[in-house]
Amino acid sequence: MNDKLKTKRPRGAQQIVIADSVPFGDERQRFLDHMLKGGWLPHTVRGYELRLAEIASRIDIMTPGGITDSQIELAADDWEKTPKLNPRTKNPSAHQRKCFIRVAKRWLRFLGLLCERETAPYSNVIRDFEIFLDQERGLAAHSIGMKRNRVRQFLTWLDRCQIKLQDVSIDDVETYLASERPRAWSRVTVSICVESLRSFFRYTAKINLCAKNIAGAIDAPRLYSQTNLPKGPSWTQVKRLISHIGKKQIDIRDRAIIILFALYGLRRSELCTLRLESFDWENEQLVVKRGKLYCEQLYPLAREAGDAVLRYLKEVRPITACRELFLSYTVPFGPLTPNGISSVVQRRLRALGEQLPHFGPHSLRHACATRLINQEFSLKEIGDHLGHRDPKSTLVYAKVDLKALRKVARLDLGGLI
Repeated sequence: MNDKLKTKRPRGAQQIVIADSVPFGDERQRFLDHMLKGGWLPHTVRGYELRLAEIASRIDIMTPGGITDSQIELAADDWEKTPKLNPRTKNPSAHQRKCFIRVAKRWLRFLGLLCERETAPYSNVIRDFEIFLDQERGLAAHSIGMKRNRVRQFLTWLDRCQIKLQDVSIDDVETYLASERPRAWSRVTVSICVESLRSFFRYTAKINLCAKNIAGAIDAPRLYSQTNLPKGPSWTQVKRLISHIGKKQIDIRDRAIIILFALYGLRRSELCTLRLESFDWENEQLVVKRGKLYCEQLYPLAREAGDAVLRYLKEVRPITACRELFLSYTVPFGPLTPNGISSVVQRRLRALGEQLPHFGPHSLRHACATRLINQEFSLKEIGDHLGHRDPKSTLVYAKVDLKALRKVARLDLGGLI
């Protein structure tokens, strides 16, 4: 038994001894050690130890093919009817039953023995499509995920309409694109969906799963460049956002995230890739891996950003083997995902209580660019700061350069008109 687990036990479980006859001791101990290394408290791990013993005595984890959800449900039924290792656990509630099932799945998933149920229609086709995009097309993980999600939504719609994938026609695709939704799709969203479906039908035609003429027949809406203004909070709102962040541990982490977004105009994926070694504290520099340029970009480390990150590292960031800068706030500690980063920014922006066009991390990138425009930086300098691959990407910010537009409006044409 691990010494750390002997120090603390759940209340009422001080005299409980797990019998040596409980099977799969090595597998249970591996998972408990994994939890301790992940930052779980010994008291919590001890509770898991008792639960795992109850699970292991009711499930044969060596069953060929893995353990299914129904087998776990049957074990939970048996657990509810029999005496427990902890005598104080009587008449388990529905919450305790869910906890039994959750722990069982977490343990079996760690061992690679959980038979995950494929709920999405054509899950095997989607999985092979992802492999094709990765190994043959060489797409980035973000692009693969976007196409996968759009295709999965379409296949779910097909299943709901009882249309077989082999029988899909261009009329079915157009019906799907024109179908009503709780929130209407913009032209950009429709265009992204069309591109994903084209890619999918090119793949299915290649493996003779669908007709070969579908991909080329899907029409996409025409998109016009520079049609919209950048949508983000004003710099005054950004400063108010930062000043309103509290002093709790999670606030310290979130404050560092917001400041890095606002000062450097980072993309969400670029902030996720920041690591401990991205900061050169001696030379006061920050190295950012630019996702679209496939290179590293060196920035001077602003004092506000450096102070915020240092405070996070010293006071909040858990001690772990992870090298990524920003970690989850709760155990098991791991790198913040792109969706986790978005949730942080959205929660903080909505807390301002103001009506904003967008609440995601990209809105702070727009706020950064608009601020640079107002400080009269050139479009070339702004594009370099934002890591734009194409100079045309920066042209949209020319429309918010009010000072320059006022100069144009004041031009004296010398009586030519």
